[in-house]
Amino acid sequence: MNNNKNTFYNSTNTFYEQEYSTKTKKSASEQLSENFGRIVDNLPNKIPSDIRLHLQKVYSTAALCLLCSLFGIFFRGIFNFNAFLHKFVTFLVFCLFIGLGFCSYKQNLEIKRFYGLLMLSWLIGIKFWSFFEFFGFEYPGHIEFNFFFGALIVYASFALSVIHSESIQCLHLCATFLSTLFSFLLTFFVAPNFIYPTILWSVLTTNALFVIYDTQMITEKRQQKDTDYIWHTAMLFADFLGVFGYILLSLKENWLF
Repeated sequence: MNNNKNTFYNSTNTFYEQEYSTKTKKSASEQLSENFGRIVDNLPNKIPSDIRLHLQKVYSTAALCLLCSLFGIFFRGIFNFNAFLHKFVTFLVFCLFIGLGFCSYKQNLEIKRFYGLLMLSWLIGIKFWSFFEFFGFEYPGHIEFNFFFGALIVYASFALSVIHSESIQCLHLCATFLSTLFSFLLTFFVAPNFIYPTILWSVLTTNALFVIYDTQMITEKRQQKDTDYIWHTAMLFADFLGVFGYILLSLKENWLF
């Protein structure tokens, strides 16, 4: 009887402690200090084998997505699309992205979501051709080759660093990213011509850091038993698209290669 009472009192105290902790919110400085402390504490930690396997699965799926996008770019370069087809492709992209986000991860839906992600990547590749037309790259040439070569280097660097890394090197970099992006708002008001290359390289570096940040977020989600590698791949794929877009802009301005 006493054991039952002690168990009840302990559970009650735990409940009130949890409720009190949810009501007390930390300030921004305390949260930033805690995140920085977690960075320092987790640097020597080893990545568990199951998380490494999950990251390998995510990056392998992302490689297939990038390959499908490449096929989509070539497909759009061969065939002409009218305004209706462009709008229809945009509609399909939104539908597939929303479907992947709201469809819960289940074993019986894994294959369907996987093919849906590949289809989404192919359609995004078709839409990505618009960037080539916007920058005046309507015909194959050294610019396109350098773009794909640069994209391959960027992805291979991240993939190799993630697959072969044994310790956690980056954690909770969001504050740094947001402060850097906030500084870019000044360019809307004053930005001399000589500063544009510096700004572009800074944005490109920030997008690359977002890849590192999302990789770390995927690691933490996997630690919380979230095994939805398809949605994790979609998050990472969006980051790589941002990096590739700024590589293309750098090639246009002859600031790269």
